[in-house]
Amino acid sequence: MIHGSKHERFVAADNQDSAQLVLDLDAETIAACKITDGTKVSDIRTKTEVTEKPRIHPGRAKLPEQLRRETILLHPDADVTGLRKIGDETKEILDYVNAELFVKQYVRPNYVQPFSGITSAIITASLPGHIMGSAWAEKDYLHR
Repeated sequence: MIHGSKHERFVAADNQDSAQLVLDLDAETIAACKITDGTKVSDIRTKTEVTEKPRIHPGRAKLPEQLRRETILLHPDADVTGLRKIGDETKEILDYVNAELFVKQYVRPNYVQPFSGITSAIITASLPGHIMGSAWAEKDYLHR
């Protein structure tokens, strides 16, 4: 009604104050009405959560077992005498030499330092800075 055409706007009657609107309610009739017992309305709220199962990514496919494997053992720089070996970490990278595919395995033994004071430490070798297969070294793929 605010933005409507002019004939749709409210025009107050001549005998009324234009700022005050009239509801035309009869106060005596309203006072004579008897209020009966009311019914209490209760509200029951239920919360439903829909949880989606996270999709489990199958990960990278394993490299075929029939490929030749070249194992490279990386030892930590720190002195490991007297430390207990707790496992190995193996990373496989597919590499090739002219007309031969093979797998390079980097095995890093993990050692744990005996509990001393507040914490214990796990010591392992670091991987080479940037492992780049000979395919990338021989060809000029990086400058494409």
